[in-house]
Amino acid sequence: MLHQSTDFSECIKAAIPAETLEIPLGSLELYLSKAADYLLEKGYLNFIIRDRHENLLGCRISEFQNEKATTANQENLVKSNASCIMHMWLVDNQIFAQHWDGFISQFDIGSFILTEQKFVK
Repeated sequence: MLHQSTDFSECIKAAIPAETLEIPLGSLELYLSKAADYLLEKGYLNFIIRDRHENLLGCRISEFQNEKATTANQENLVKSNASCIMHMWLVDNQIFAQHWDGFISQFDIGSFILTEQKFVK
């Protein structure tokens, strides 16, 4: 689900990550403001993985929305919510992302596949 792109380096070269988490793949960098807007406009969620070789990887919104994860408290949703992510954290082998629209997404830390999403707002 993660893809390498040369667009990412241009987007983040002057931006400072709002949050950085160390994960097995490398560093997960969450971007807000203009960098987030740029990533979202390019079709990616607003975080980047900087792997151990300094490659920049992103998560395509189209693939994220097509994951077969159930959305708790919003079971009728056809696609997962992909609004701007405001905060990310780790619990065991899962990465959690809090979205602007009141959803929390849960990713597998190794594959970055969406495993669950909940509406909490």
